[in-house]
Amino acid sequence: MMFMERIFYQLKIVSMNGVGLAKYLAHAFGFRQKAPKVVFYLNTHTIRLVCEDEKLGKSYRVADAVYCDGWGAVWLARLAGVRIKERATTMDFFHVFCETAQNNKLKIFLLGGNNGVADRAMRRLGMLYPGLKIVGCSDGYFNNTEEIIKKINQSKPDVLLVGMGTPRQEKWLVENKNKLKIQLGWAVGSLFEYLAEDKPRSPVWLGKLHLEWLFRMIVEPNPGRRYLADGLWLLKELSFGFFLKPFFQIENPDGKK
Repeated sequence: MMFMERIFYQLKIVSMNGVGLAKYLAHAFGFRQKAPKVVFYLNTHTIRLVCEDEKLGKSYRVADAVYCDGWGAVWLARLAGVRIKERATTMDFFHVFCETAQNNKLKIFLLGGNNGVADRAMRRLGMLYPGLKIVGCSDGYFNNTEEIIKKINQSKPDVLLVGMGTPRQEKWLVENKNKLKIQLGWAVGSLFEYLAEDKPRSPVWLGKLHLEWLFRMIVEPNPGRRYLADGLWLLKELSFGFFLKPFFQIENPDGKK
């Protein structure tokens, strides 16, 4: 099946750098909205999963904003004619988001990770940003969705960070956003593990060379194989990149496309 036939969704791509995106999320989605907004990231792996999972594709299609977290997504977007200067890696701009959220007095809830990860991430954020209002946290291993939604709503957060991995986090947010009394639901992947220092970050110089995937393959052999598989898949599909243009929709802070 051709790439165009598998990428059947339209994405509201946010075309700005990480600092701009952090402030955009805190300002645009951090205040009273008529309905909760959801924000997802895009990289080679998520693109591949969307191609293989129709329900995930629908979840991405209804997202209020999608940003390019990986160079693979940036390259594909450029091939489609989308002007994206650089990627916006969540961990790189998250601290700017925290500073802006702290200044705006936004309340945040952390959901996801293994047992204790979200709690350690919450405590670390509390040390880094004493004025940041983190109103609660929970791991991602729960059996009763209604109970976890009740816990979140009782905490009255403005922003819900969901780190349960793709495709679970995106599907969960879309399925439950109308039950959640939040302003912004943000899928953040492995962010909590990095904040809790359970996972090492790639050296900056490797990132500049676009070789973070190599670092992951060395320090995390099992997940690292995923990077190799995704890379091979991307190379196979790149020849169809020019078909992508109709499926990308640009969203800028001023609302213009």
